[in-house]
Amino acid sequence: TTYRWREHVEHNKGIMSRPAEELRYWKARGPIARFRNELISYGEHPFALAEIEREIHEEVDEAFRFAEASPSPDIAHFMDNVGDAAEAFDEPQLSLGTRSIKCTEAIAEATVQAMDADPNVFVVGLHVDDPNGVFGTTTPAFKKFGHARVFETPISEASATGILGGAAIMGMRPLHVHARNDFLLLCMSQLGNELTKWCYMSAGALTVPLVIRAIVGRSRGQGCQHSQSLQSLFAHFPGLHVVAPSNGYDAKGLLLTALSGKTPVVFLEHRLCHPMTTVVPEASYRIPFGKARIVRQGTDVTIVSVLQMVYEAECAAGVLAKLGVSAEVIDLRSIRPWDKAAVCASVEKTGRLIVADTGWTEFGISAEIAATITENVFGHLKAPPTRIALPPCPTPMAEPLETAYYPGSRDIVAHALRFMDRKLPRDLQVSFATKAIAGPF
Repeated sequence: TTYRWREHVEHNKGIMSRPAEELRYWKARGPIARFRNELISYGEHPFALAEIEREIHEEVDEAFRFAEASPSPDIAHFMDNVGDAAEAFDEPQLSLGTRSIKCTEAIAEATVQAMDADPNVFVVGLHVDDPNGVFGTTTPAFKKFGHARVFETPISEASATGILGGAAIMGMRPLHVHARNDFLLLCMSQLGNELTKWCYMSAGALTVPLVIRAIVGRSRGQGCQHSQSLQSLFAHFPGLHVVAPSNGYDAKGLLLTALSGKTPVVFLEHRLCHPMTTVVPEASYRIPFGKARIVRQGTDVTIVSVLQMVYEAECAAGVLAKLGVSAEVIDLRSIRPWDKAAVCASVEKTGRLIVADTGWTEFGISAEIAATITENVFGHLKAPPTRIALPPCPTPMAEPLETAYYPGSRDIVAHALRFMDRKLPRDLQVSFATKAIAGPF
């Protein structure tokens, strides 16, 4: 049972007038006073607690003195300390070698390497210490570091996000693992209304290096609440980085960047990308946020893609090449910030843009990219930008509806050919449509 013994707004005096005896009773039961007594019962000396209280009063008083003595801020600096300006560094030129591993294995390796490099990195979340280890991504870290640095949390997403955000502000580096990005919606007050704003509100004095791994759970029969791809929602908040690797090489480099930064990061993974293999160096390396990957060079049409749609775009580009259409495929890798320069340069060259997203078409990142291109390189466009993403409805469960719901490489090819005033050849249509049901997996 809780009790509010003062007004919500300080100037509303008298609104919550109660008998003095009632107030005295509840003030004695106040949580701060009870917590103080609890600490004393565990052996904390009252003088030590009094010293903490004195330091707090002194700090608050000094903050008021500083604010009242300071001039009004210059409006030229109102964008300072937003917190989502990516660290600038060059992407490493690595000797890749020949080792090919799954995306899940690359994520697991990056986690262990980050924990080896920094004792402040720790892993929390549902099932992180299970034998399965969230599709195997946390198992190696648990085996090496045990429950001291890899531990389960209750299913209380909002509480965990607040606690871990506080730990990050105090210098720790939490890696919070969500098996589905859908349930990050339960954390949005902490994430969107608190942690993304502390750097700005403190004029850069506070940083929040919290990394949240969240998985887009598309597979057969996942339904409405375990399959959503919510990157546009997260990317809407200034002060929050959103990255979305499509392969193991990028996943490892981007996760190591996230775990060494100062800004809260939502690190999105796609369930269908998890088993895909790619060449990944064993050494530790970092990939800068906001730097897209040119998957394939082309001259006729630009296909900007993210997460699983990168593979659909690659498949489509291969088919288009056989039909005499040269497609340039771009993997965004990072959604906030995103590589506007690379996309604009590509569209200036090709004059045509297709954005392939795993989220909804309406109000999604595909709309943001299309608008940016229209605003910046309109004179180079030979056709209006087109978007390929989910229709505006929840994910259906029935297999025929689900198959129709998800776009794929066939849709990309059809739109690209429409740009060129051509149709999909009849002799290719049946076999290609069959492949599109499952995609290139």
